[in-house]
Amino acid sequence: MVHLDVANIRIVRDQQRFGVGMNYAQYAGTNCSLSRYCCNPSIGCIFASMSLHLILLRGLPGCGKTTLANVLGLLPDAVVCSIDDYFTDTEGNYEFVFHENHLAYQQCIDRVQAAMTSARAHIIVHNTFVYDWEMQPYLDLAKEFGYQLHVTAVEKYHSSSNVHEVSEEQIEKMATKFQVKLH
Repeated sequence: MVHLDVANIRIVRDQQRFGVGMNYAQYAGTNCSLSRYCCNPSIGCIFASMSLHLILLRGLPGCGKTTLANVLGLLPDAVVCSIDDYFTDTEGNYEFVFHENHLAYQQCIDRVQAAMTSARAHIIVHNTFVYDWEMQPYLDLAKEFGYQLHVTAVEKYHSSSNVHEVSEEQIEKMATKFQVKLH
């Protein structure tokens, strides 16, 4: 069970009762145990009126994108996606296969589209997104499905190394190509 205190509203996500992945639209109009925390008779269930958010986390390997994505994944009705998911087996072992990279990108885009089709409230995508064009499919989906877009560059202020064993030389090359839009 995850508890979040937001503006004196206690929202409780009870995965045992409602199931993992239930979306806000499914909560609307139900007589759920959450109603004393988040429902108002004049406006209805807060879950039904929440806006939809697509959060793109970008940065170099080892900066903490995955860690931040997992924290954000605790938001109600969140879905976390990455191209790394394609290369990670059910036991959590990661093995990158270069010639399958395009399949990993497509799988991530497809998962985001499926989450948007289901009106999931918070979709978090954590990829390097070195170039702006790498984000374009997600920008297009956000526009098509009416999601608020948030793009965040994650910086590295810690001494941990990347878990994918990307060489420092490769990271430096990526850093010189990294595009940031500040205005």
